[in-house]
Amino acid sequence: MTARAMLDNTPKTQPETFKGSLRHFVRSYRRQRKRIALKLANDRLNKITFHTFRHWKATIEYAKTKSLLHVKKSSDTKAS
Repeated sequence: MTARAMLDNTPKTQPETFKGSLRHFVRSYRRQRKRIALKLANDRLNKITFHTFRHWKATIEYAKTKSLLHVKKSSDTKAS
């Protein structure tokens, strides 16, 4: 059985994908980022933020499609 099939077969008891407060996710992300930066001895990893991921995703989408309208639609959080 593939991983996708296993995920599809799991019961959907939670209406939300991620349950918890934004503060919890930010704190957890920062803790993990700090731990990885120390482990890899790369302080530049501490500069990566959620906003950085948003820009990276938009850059990758533009490289794939060469369409600014597609990038705008795919990154618009209010349209989702």
